[in-house]
Amino acid sequence: MHISPATEADTDELSLLVAEIEQYYGGNPVPGDPDQIRRALFSPRPAATVLLARDGDQILGLASYSLLWPAAGADTSLYLKELYVREHARRRRRPSPHDRTPQNRRQRRLLPHRMDRRH
Repeated sequence: MHISPATEADTDELSLLVAEIEQYYGGNPVPGDPDQIRRALFSPRPAATVLLARDGDQILGLASYSLLWPAAGADTSLYLKELYVREHARRRRRPSPHDRTPQNRRQRRLLPHRMDRRH
């Protein structure tokens, strides 16, 4: 799994994710307007930052956040607006380093050793 910022090239996939999120919350699964997504996320003054979790070229989910100011004096705080994982990617579990069964040791060798959290 790799976590990276969404780019304008992800707009169509973000549009589909908006529909999935709406459906998850009981709403109408209508894709988000791509132009509205571009303006909100990729303009010179974006309204939010979106991080995407990917497994190869497949998007597993997203986190959407904004910075708020002021918080604790002149500092900023992070407001996590949305954390969404697509249904097919839910309940996937990375083995814990404390899992000592032979099967879990084999799985650990097949998984990446760390998640990339650069942004």
